[in-house]
Amino acid sequence: MVGLLPQALISALALGALAAPAADQLANCKSVHIILARGTDNDPNTDALRGIASQVQQHLDAGYTSDVVELDYPASEGENGSPTYPASIQQGQTALTNDIAYYASGCGYSKIVLIGYSQGAQVIGNVLCGATDEGLGITPTQPLAAKYQHAIWASVWLGDPAHNPNQPWNVGAGSNGTHGVGVSPLTSHRLKLFPGTLLTFDQAYSRSDSYACDWVTGRLNSYCSQGDRYCDSKGAVPPGQDPTTIHEQEIGTWASQAAQYIISRVN
Repeated sequence: MVGLLPQALISALALGALAAPAADQLANCKSVHIILARGTDNDPNTDALRGIASQVQQHLDAGYTSDVVELDYPASEGENGSPTYPASIQQGQTALTNDIAYYASGCGYSKIVLIGYSQGAQVIGNVLCGATDEGLGITPTQPLAAKYQHAIWASVWLGDPAHNPNQPWNVGAGSNGTHGVGVSPLTSHRLKLFPGTLLTFDQAYSRSDSYACDWVTGRLNSYCSQGDRYCDSKGAVPPGQDPTTIHEQEIGTWASQAAQYIISRVN
């Protein structure tokens, strides 16, 4: 995997053993720092999100510098001995939180852009807004610390399984219909998400505290096409289309619009 930080450095940050650098002390700080969080089982070396990042880089104002990095996390769902979906999400949350803290502290003037697809979108959302979906084994977390929020200039989520309808950052025909569904093998499950509260699975991964995302309003677009199996779990599927295919095509469907949105934010 392509990593943003060496594993030893990430471990040190997680343990609090390494003090964050003073603002603008890191070498090679860029004007725009783009972090990509790929979807389940996607290859980081051929991640389709790179197409969006490339469009952004090509249209930055003169004098801007930029770089693109892949979030170092499993992006797995338990197949062939890989981490389970909840475990992968949690590893992604830890890695992204540390990456943001490190870069925001060491490159105070830089504009961080976060782009995530499917599982990667859920990771980003959990980091920015806090994770509330402990019903499937994901430990609840707080939203991104206020001292780092200034560094997030734009975020794009595509096909987010934790999608919540009727939010100001939603884009697409599937955005205001239904909740996201979570992990496909459990779509018919009923589970106890909070003590005394039974929810159907299509509600399991949705962020119950959407107000925790208020701080990122205006910096976030979440794209969900109608009938997407994962972000629009009970939406009407357009005639002749397949819900899984709709999900797999989310990046291509929204790439140009997502890139334009990010460019409008960082230029």
